Amino acid sequence: MKLSAFARTVVTGALLLAAGAAAADRLLPTDLTYLGAFRVPSTDPYAGMGAIAAAASMTFRPDGDPSGGGDGYPGSLIFSNRGWVAEITIPAPVKTTNSGALPVANEIRSVNGITGSVNQGSNDSFGAVAYLPAGGAHTTAQIYWTTYIYYNVAGVDYPSIGRSNVDLSAASAVGLWHVGPAASTFDSAYHGQKYGDYIIPIDQAWADQYTGGRSLLVGRYREAGAAGGSMGPVLTAIGPWLDSSLAAGANLSAVPLMYFNSITLHTSDTTWMQFRLNGDPNYTYYSAGDRWHGGAWVARGTKKALILVGRHGTFDDSNPCPPTASGDGCHGAVGTNTPPYCYGTGYVDCPAPIAVTNNKGYHNGPYRPRLLFIDPDDLAQVAQGTKAANTVGPYTVFDPSGDWPWTDSDNFNDIVGAAYDSTNGILYVAEGNAYRPGGGSSTPWPIVHVYSVSGTATPVPSAPLQLTVH
Repeated sequence: MKLSAFARTVVTGALLLAAGAAAADRLLPTDLTYLGAFRVPSTDPYAGMGAIAAAASMTFRPDGDPSGGGDGYPGSLIFSNRGWVAEITIPAPVKTTNSGALPVANEIRSVNGITGSVNQGSNDSFGAVAYLPAGGAHTTAQIYWTTYIYYNVAGVDYPSIGRSNVDLSAASAVGLWHVGPAASTFDSAYHGQKYGDYIIPIDQAWADQYTGGRSLLVGRYREAGAAGGSMGPVLTAIGPWLDSSLAAGANLSAVPLMYFNSITLHTSDTTWMQFRLNGDPNYTYYSAGDRWHGGAWVARGTKKALILVGRHGTFDDSNPCPPTASGDGCHGAVGTNTPPYCYGTGYVDCPAPIAVTNNKGYHNGPYRPRLLFIDPDDLAQVAQGTKAANTVGPYTVFDPSGDWPWTDSDNFNDIVGAAYDSTNGILYVAEGNAYRPGGGSSTPWPIVHVYSVSGTATPVPSAPLQLTVH
């Protein structure tokens, strides 16, 4: 049926109004106000959280320290780092350029491993933790956690999800479970190589509406997106408490919301260019050296965003180095079938600042800390089947380093975790390798930065309809 010119104008205006309302509901970097920072205790659980090959995370527990010491910051933060899981109090943040003047959190408890007797098979790395309060099938609060295979060049399709009680007792652990059905190809949304790292609690009401109540987002950004990995971050919704079987090795029902192809099957096309960092000031494409460590579902007032945190590799082949006889050196360029990267030994095959270490591997420096703002409405469209999972990306990007007076001495510039206090509108962001008390090559420690979140909506244009009556 053909619409009249008037009807077309009305429909177009309505769509513009809807688009304006959606844009007004997007959380922006300008909605974040920096409050300061604090330090974590100087004990093993937090050492080297931003080091190469480290898998770290942070989650917020609202009842972990209910009184908050009267400083206005109730609750606790639970960290994971290389098998350690630890819970700390939250001191009031301070703005200072002297890391020694920062307040230090108190440790409530820590354990080296909460996976207990769970058979992890070939999984050799601990990923992340997420706190979920009591509700639904849970009579008590739970800690969900992830594991993965670090050097999985064969592309083994592994299970990755487990659960323990919030007291961090290893005896309570159950799992491992596989995300979705067994994968038949590296490009499958459910391949184990796409999981085992970050795990993010999201708004339950949103999950009830779009993902059948599955309110945990899981994923992994595997270096270079190879052997079942993804050339971009992965977000898939799960809710183990909704599944009929949680026997070891069970396949969890899952709703993929964002994922990309594995480069192993796509060396002859440009699908590596699908993931875009819109608005990034340095480099807007996927990078093999990116590290996305998780994030937080942030909602305040009428505004919301899923914020992913990590680092972005900005090497774009603008300072190339010739490949050696072995093939090490710089490769690729935007518009070709090969993403820009340098492979080989740092400072030998790959020059600084492309390589920030002398380790052999993929190098894509300089690296920049990033917060990626993803629209939950885009994820909802994927869940509803009206948008492709490989077309989702951030609508804006934030480089927080302007707020932070400390520079990562290793130049990884990594954000290793984020957590959100939805009651008080407080976002916590952990900067890995932020300072070295002993100077030089001494053990690096993270600093937790604190932001308040504003929920005031941006006004929508009052007359976008442009109606014309004849």
